[in-house]
Amino acid sequence: MARLRALPPLASSLPPLVPVAPKQTDAELGTAAHRTWARQVKERAGYRCQDPEHDRATPRSGPGVALYADHVEERQDAPHRALDPLNGMCRCASCHVRKTHRARAARHGA
Repeated sequence: MARLRALPPLASSLPPLVPVAPKQTDAELGTAAHRTWARQVKERAGYRCQDPEHDRATPRSGPGVALYADHVEERQDAPHRALDPLNGMCRCASCHVRKTHRARAARHGA
């Protein structure tokens, strides 16, 4: 039986349809005050995801679980609460992404 020859990929030779700007890191996230806030939020949570919508099939903490100190009220929406530990919730990566996308969509009217 003859073997089929694979065609070379076409996508690698095509230019991107939409130019992608490099991601700009928010300078405030690198400050000592923000790092202290994040540590306080994670410590209060016992280094476990606190999201009420967390998928029960995935672990909330432990090796390999990335945790983020997330603002309950977004910094853009409540700048006066940006460093308030009570405005923080410890979330795993998937819960953080879900919450952030919802907040961004709501802010932009989607």
